[in-house]
This record gives sequence, structure tokens and C-alpha cells, in this order.
Amino acid sequence: MNRKFISFFPLWILIVTLLAGCFEFQRYPVVEEEQNGTEVAATSETNLIEKHPVVKGEPEPLESVLLVKKQNGVETQVDELIAKMTLPEKIGQLVVVGFPSKQVDSHIQTMIEKYKVGGVILYERNMESPNQVAQLTRNLQELSLNNKLKIPLMISVDQEGGQIVRMKHKLAPKPSQQELGDRGEKAAVYKTNLRTGNELKEMGITVNYAPVLDLSATDSRSFGTDPKKVEQFGSEAIKGLNDAGITATLKHFPGHGRSEIDPHFETSSVDADQLDLENKDIYPFKRIIDEIDHQQFFVMVTHIKYPAYDNGGGKQVLYLQGFRL
Repeated sequence: MNRKFISFFPLWILIVTLLAGCFEFQRYPVVEEEQNGTEVAATSETNLIEKHPVVKGEPEPLESVLLVKKQNGVETQVDELIAKMTLPEKIGQLVVVGFPSKQVDSHIQTMIEKYKVGGVILYERNMESPNQVAQLTRNLQELSLNNKLKIPLMISVDQEGGQIVRMKHKLAPKPSQQELGDRGEKAAVYKTNLRTGNELKEMGITVNYAPVLDLSATDSRSFGTDPKKVEQFGSEAIKGLNDAGITATLKHFPGHGRSEIDPHFETSSVDADQLDLENKDIYPFKRIIDEIDHQQFFVMVTHIKYPAYDNGGGKQVLYLQGFRL
């Protein structure tokens, strides 16, 4: 099996690992309130940044950082830039942060200007209308591009479909993956994600944390239990997002469809052997990773235990085509 590492991709996969399984804070009000309470305590309306004027007309959204990198063939410039970065700057680029308001505030300004964070994730609390989000992302990008590194932010969102949709009443309806799986039409998966991707791009968002590749008969976020079908539908979802200029995210590797425990609050263990996992849960991930350009997607890693790969000693490592997990 090819164990060649990709120089850029492992760096960014760590970012998504930080967000592993964090798919919908608003489904758990206590967590949302605690997070907001912490952040609001550090910010206030009087601290909101006023130096960003409203841009007249539709702001021109930035392309996905990864997709632009591939299209322009700037691997050499990326390597040179990384070589010039300090350790704190490199660490900052590995972090994706959230913030509590619908406009740039002192909290997010500090995270971008001082700590040089690489990305921002938007939740419902940040989003009021497509125009407002487009203005917000433009202001966030301006802050980042004013840094000496001049690296665009990775601006991300969970726009999965079904219950997990931001601004549900302001954007085109997006059916759940379960609904799309039940319909059994790959073309519908592509068209749905192309439309979603175009909406996200117009708002200046560059990364969508979708599609979900977990195998499940009950989870509305899953295409179903057939590994081959999930792989095929997942590939169509990625293609739809990519064709709109959005980087996709495979989640939650290596698949937590077998677990009904919410990993935000409890630990869980999947008791299945390697052969079973690789022929079922891992199959959609491996096929897509083997066949689709790695610059087109991220991989989000779940935080569930898999004794088949790590019995506590941490000695076993799972390799997939192109990178090590």
C-alpha cells in the first residue's frame, strides 16, 4: 500500500480533527450557552469593530484555498511560505475558531490578527441573511489578508441537509442524506450539493463539513448501510461541492454509524474486527481517498475508540492511500 505522505494535506487534516464530530452545537443547548457565555463575557457590543464599512453591491467571494492552490499550481509558493512562518504562526494556521456575533468583534479580530488562526467556522448565531454573511466573510478575509502572511481564511460551515442546515428559511431547501439515499438517485445528490455549493460560495464560505459517510439505517445524516452506495453518493456530493468551488469534508472517519453515543458528552467504543470495519465502515472513505484528488476534500476524524486498531498501546496505525491516520 502506498504510504507516501502528502506535504500539505496532513497539515490541514489536523484542523478538521479539532472539529471532529462537532456537527451541530445547537442540538445541545447547554453546550451552546456555555460557549456563548464564555465568549460573550470576553466581548461586548461596545467592542464591535466599526472600521469595516458596508460594501455596496455583491462582494466577490474568495475561492476555496485548497481548490485555488491546485488550479494555480502554487505548491512551490506554499512550501516557501511555510518555511518562512514562525512556530506560533504555523500553530495558528492549524486552528479553526468560532465567535458569538453576526459581525466582526474584538474576539475574532484578536484571533485573526494576533494568533493568525487559519480558519473560522460559522454557526446559526453568526448568520442572519445571505447578504449579511457575505459581508461578514468579506470583513473576516480583509482582516486575515492584512496580516503579513496574507493567507486567506478557510471559512467553513456545517451545511449537511435535513436538520443540519444553517439559515434554513433563507436558502434553498436541502433534503437530508437519508432522504437522498432512499430516493436512490445519484444525479439528485450531485444537483443538491452543487446548489448548496453555489449558495455557500456566494456567501464567501470555502469549506463545507459534508458529506457524512457513516453507515446507518436510522441516522438522517447517513446515505444508508450499503458501503458501495454510500461511497457512490458521497463521491457525487463531493463533485457537486467541488464544481461550485467548495472544498468538501468526509466525516466521521473511520465511521461512527455503529455507535449511538453522542461523543460530545460520552466516550464510546466500537467493538468490531479490522476485516469487518474495512469491508463496511471504512470502505466508503478508502475508496474516495484512493480515487479522488486529495486537494478536493478534508477528512474529519471522529473521537470514538476503535480497539481493533488501538488497544490502548497506541502501536497500530491505519494507513490509507496518500496519507497516514
